[in-house]
Amino acid sequence: MPSIHSTATAGAGASAEVGTRAHLRGSSLLLAGRLLSLGLNFVTQVITVRYLTKQDYGAFAYALSVVSFGSTISLLGLNRAAARFLPIYEERRQWSELFGGICVVLTTLAGLGLAFVLTVLGLRSVLHPTLIDNAQAADLLVILVALAPVAAFDTLLVTLFAVFSGPRAIFLRKHVLGPLLNLAAISAVVLWGGGVSNLAVAQLTAGVVGVALYSTMLVRTFRRRGWWEILRQQRLVWPVREFFGFSLPLLSSDVVLMLRGVFVVVFLERLVGATAVAEYRAVSPVAHLNMIVEQSFAYLFLPLAARLVARGDREGIASLYRRTAGWIAVLSFPIFVVTAVLAAPLAVLLYGDRYASSGAILAWLALGHLTNAALGFNAATLRALGRVRVIVASDLASVLTAIVSYLLLIPVLGATGAAIGTTLTLVVRNLFNQVALRRELGVTLLTPELGRPAASILVGALIMLAFDRILHPPLWLDGAVVALLWIALLRVNRKCLELLETLPELGRVPGLRRLLGS
Repeated sequence: MPSIHSTATAGAGASAEVGTRAHLRGSSLLLAGRLLSLGLNFVTQVITVRYLTKQDYGAFAYALSVVSFGSTISLLGLNRAAARFLPIYEERRQWSELFGGICVVLTTLAGLGLAFVLTVLGLRSVLHPTLIDNAQAADLLVILVALAPVAAFDTLLVTLFAVFSGPRAIFLRKHVLGPLLNLAAISAVVLWGGGVSNLAVAQLTAGVVGVALYSTMLVRTFRRRGWWEILRQQRLVWPVREFFGFSLPLLSSDVVLMLRGVFVVVFLERLVGATAVAEYRAVSPVAHLNMIVEQSFAYLFLPLAARLVARGDREGIASLYRRTAGWIAVLSFPIFVVTAVLAAPLAVLLYGDRYASSGAILAWLALGHLTNAALGFNAATLRALGRVRVIVASDLASVLTAIVSYLLLIPVLGATGAAIGTTLTLVVRNLFNQVALRRELGVTLLTPELGRPAASILVGALIMLAFDRILHPPLWLDGAVVALLWIALLRVNRKCLELLETLPELGRVPGLRRLLGS
């Protein structure tokens, strides 16, 4: 007769497995939504780049990068604290701390967001040329500055839906309504014949409307769960020390992110010029396609990992990390091959011959983002475990790598040097985190869930590279070969991914059960 302890352990393991499969299923839905939004955002990106002159687009991209910085400052990393602590409070039914935690984040966001907007507007007279060389970029920043707190609030809403609602609400707002609003905004400007300033106003309007719709959906979610009644019966406990003690040290992660997205643009603008900014920023969204699977799986990962931490299920956390990393790696393969191996013709196809030099930039960025995606949520897993010091040390090493590489490479190689520096930063950060994760959970790259997908991706990429360089086929034939290689990867990794067990719907598609079954 099994002992009570072994029965409880088995029950916890079964619960973790169910949670992992639910996470993978929900994340697959979000990936489908992400692909839909990618199509819409991609059309918006291409229309914007082709409609604006290279100088106008460089100024517009610069202003958006500064706004992104303001959005990060407004959140102060508290969205990560919410993703970790709110599921734990709900798991333990600590309603006073749960609602108080939401209030902590909202209050901080409102105060810092308003402070950022007022600071930029107060410095309006000295932005150019004291702080920004390009006068047009300074003018656009004044228009777009209000988008910073709006974007921060949007990020927070996504976190709250991931914790309390589920993938369908995120699917609707993040991947349908938002991209459609942005596409409608740029289309209206193009049809009207407006300039880059009109485009900035349209972008801000789309953001405000999207957040208003999302807020309405969240209110309905709270009402449906009966939380307004619970809230009226609670005396709020504001977990300020717990939230800020977790989020403030992890601002180092935001610094790394800003170095890759914001500060690299500032380096380029100061050291090379707005043209280099345009060359980098035009293909940067294309390179980010390598992260769409990772980003789709990220919404639900940390809340589930936090619940496993609350239950003390370390093996469940390790299994969640390994399985998720394997899925991300294999599903990212076709995007990586297209954006890395076929980078040069892809850049010309999308943006024309004037962006031919962006091919090398795209290839380097694709390599870095694929490395980041294929190694899974190592940083998020450490965050769920509360290993703040380890993450800070990793981030500091990344910051040092980024600054040194940008200063050395950008003056010599321009935007290509910036792409190489970004890739080096991503590699250093992930290797550091991987070492820490092995020490915490015993997770290594040699496990089947991690090692086999990584090895098969490398082999597939090399095959595609040889095929393209030797035969020089047309793009449609390249695409067909990429699809065949991806099917082969799914077949090779079917057991470690447990594809049909996680997504039994695939077995109903003619031919897929035989292809993907064991």
